Amino acid sequence: MRRRAGAELAAGLLASVLVAGCVPATPDDATYEDRTAQTLGGALSEVATVQKTLETLHQGKMFRPTAIVQLRNSASSLDTNAGAYNEVHPPPDLDWLYKKTDTLLTQAQDTTNQAALAIERHQVDQYPKIAKDLGKLADQLDKLETKVS
Repeated sequence: MRRRAGAELAAGLLASVLVAGCVPATPDDATYEDRTAQTLGGALSEVATVQKTLETLHQGKMFRPTAIVQLRNSASSLDTNAGAYNEVHPPPDLDWLYKKTDTLLTQAQDTTNQAALAIERHQVDQYPKIAKDLGKLADQLDKLETKVS
C-alpha cells in the first residue's frame, strides 16, 4: 500500500513539474484555452468512468472491491488534474473560464467522493441518483470543453 501511495505521489509531482515546465504561469488566451480543454477532457473521462462503474456495480456486473479500486483511481486522477490546472493562472479576460472550470472540477471531485462513500457504505439505493448526477456533470464538462476547443 505504501509503495502505491509513493508511486501516486511521484506521478502527481511529475505531472505538476511537466505542466509547470510546459505552460507559463500566465499563458496567452489560446494556450490557456487549450490547457483548459485538456483539463476538462480528463475530468470528463474520469466522471464517465465513475458513472459507468456505479451503473455496472448496481447491475451486479462488477465486484464491489473492483469498483472501490476504480473509484480511488479516478479520484486520484481528478485531484492531480485539478491541482495541475490550478497552478496555471488565467489571463484576466478568461477569469470566467477559470471560475467555471474550477467549479466543475470541484463538483467532479465531490461527486466522485460521494460515489466512493456510497460504495464503501453499501448504500446501493444511492447509486442511481449519483450516477444521474455524474451524467449531468459529464454533459456540463463536455459542453464547456467543446466551447473552448
